[in-house]
Amino acid sequence: MHPDEPAEGAYFPPVSGNVRADATIAPDATASPRLVAPTEPTDELVVELRHVFKRFGSVPALSELNILVPKGRISVLLGPNGAG
Repeated sequence: MHPDEPAEGAYFPPVSGNVRADATIAPDATASPRLVAPTEPTDELVVELRHVFKRFGSVPALSELNILVPKGRISVLLGPNGAG
């Protein structure tokens, strides 16, 4: 697949040609990343979703979704088109 062609099942082609590469950071910018020590996942849940259902009109997007996220775990939910 060529980078300028949409991925199979994609609705829109990639926008790599539209991204500016000449952006600069202002010299007075003081933001810095917040560093947090990693923790091992535990049995303590910080997110618990059960039987989630989402519909767009007559099209079901989610049906009976269950998600359990323990403390210390990073989780990502991505759809087939890369939306999350």
